[in-house]
Order: sequence, then structure tokens, then C-alpha cells
Amino acid sequence: MTGHDDGKDSGEGDAIKVFVRIRPPDSYDTDIGQVLALKVLDETSLVMNSKPESRVFTFDKVADVTSTQ
Repeated sequence: MTGHDDGKDSGEGDAIKVFVRIRPPDSYDTDIGQVLALKVLDETSLVMNSKPESRVFTFDKVADVTSTQ
């Protein structure tokens, strides 16, 4: 079999859901004074603090550092 061709358009089917969980800082990060580069804006958006400007990203779900796995 050289490929998959069931006659369906590649745009059909279920959409992929993307969930993001921001890892809490570990003791090493805290000890050296590391600053979080990501901040949750709401349940679906986060901002990445970067230079020259911050950027906002949107996902299906965003979990902050207080959420459990």
C-alpha cells in the first residue's frame, strides 16, 4: 500500500483539539528568579511575553499553573 485514499477530502472528519497546560515553576526556576514567559488571559487564550512585543495565542483550552494534570 503506497498511501491512504478512501475518497474523503482531507478537510472532512473531526477537528483536532489543542489543550495547553502551563507548567508551574519548579524550585530551580524559583531559586534563580526566573519569570514566567506565559500568562493566561482566559480559558482559551494566553499571552507570551516576548520582545519586541508580546503575542496572544488561542487554543481550545488553556490551563494555568494552578491546574492539576
